[in-house]
Amino acid sequence: MEPPPMIFLSLTVLLIYLGFVLWLWRGVKSAAAFQPDTTPREFTPFSVIIAAHNEEETIGEMLNRFLNQQYPPEKFEIVVVADRCRDGTVGIVRELIRKHANISLKSIEEVPEGISPKKNALVKGIGKARFDRLVFMDADCLPGPLYLATLNRYFQAGAGVVVNIPKVRVEKNLLHSYLLPERLVTWSIAAAGVGHRSPFLAFGGSWAYRRDLLERSGGFAEISHSLSGDDDLLIYRMGKLNPQMAVCFEPEGWVTTGLPGSVKSFFRQRRRHHSAGKYYAGKVKTGYAVFHAANLLLWVLPLFFLPATIPLLAKILADALVLFYSARLFRERISFVNLLFFEIGYLLHNLIIAPLGFVGRVRWK
Repeated sequence: MEPPPMIFLSLTVLLIYLGFVLWLWRGVKSAAAFQPDTTPREFTPFSVIIAAHNEEETIGEMLNRFLNQQYPPEKFEIVVVADRCRDGTVGIVRELIRKHANISLKSIEEVPEGISPKKNALVKGIGKARFDRLVFMDADCLPGPLYLATLNRYFQAGAGVVVNIPKVRVEKNLLHSYLLPERLVTWSIAAAGVGHRSPFLAFGGSWAYRRDLLERSGGFAEISHSLSGDDDLLIYRMGKLNPQMAVCFEPEGWVTTGLPGSVKSFFRQRRRHHSAGKYYAGKVKTGYAVFHAANLLLWVLPLFFLPATIPLLAKILADALVLFYSARLFRERISFVNLLFFEIGYLLHNLIIAPLGFVGRVRWK
């Protein structure tokens, strides 16, 4: 008797899914092999660009973290771009400017038609920047005292782009139980793209690159219409130039950020992130679509064909292996409870929230 077609279907879907898992593991391993310079010969001059929109709650602490860097103050500047701020952001920045010569401010009152607010802010900040190594930081991200020194080690080792990791500050709640493994997967996907020399994912909250790569890739001109994507769409275009790229695996170079303050802000943030997917390259969109379709089918098939539970369990085991491997690289601690939250949450996330990024109007904040 021939095995029923459902067996072939479930096994085929599992093999497709495991192909993605193997791609992920090999790419992350390759990215982790890049070694930053342990004894840098000089201090790279950095221009730190911060696009801020009503950030009075965090901008002060964030700037003070930079002012306390273990890095020569004459070797870096901080350019704050206040985008239509209606709170105390500008006042806080001006107070610090009076005391520190390496901080400057650019205020924006209106955004031109046809360009997203954040990209407009970044363009203004880049235009004001003096140095050729550009560091981008969200105003709600907090660097440690060795942040710039760590970036310097990567640039001194030959990196033209450094993808950094925005670590979520630990909070004991259900959202964090899901976000921890979800972040591990996202960081691993970004690292895998770099490791395979086909980058398509970065984190605008904290990353750095050479100015010439921005200019040679066309800058923001062709992606100005996308609200998000000042990281993903740009690193994909930079990857076409084949520069040396690195992912920061050094804890001293990571930043921390908080969870969204409410369920509403969480949905808005995720919609904004997913909205850039409309403008991804065809092969990237296809890859994501096939991956998520395989994930969905592995969950659905056991409802109609009980033996398909075995491929589902194999998929969960593969997920666990990748998550625990990534947790070791990114210095996180996860449990099987996190794995359970991830399996259910990731499925619902990509069925419900992700598609919303492709419809309707999405706001920056």
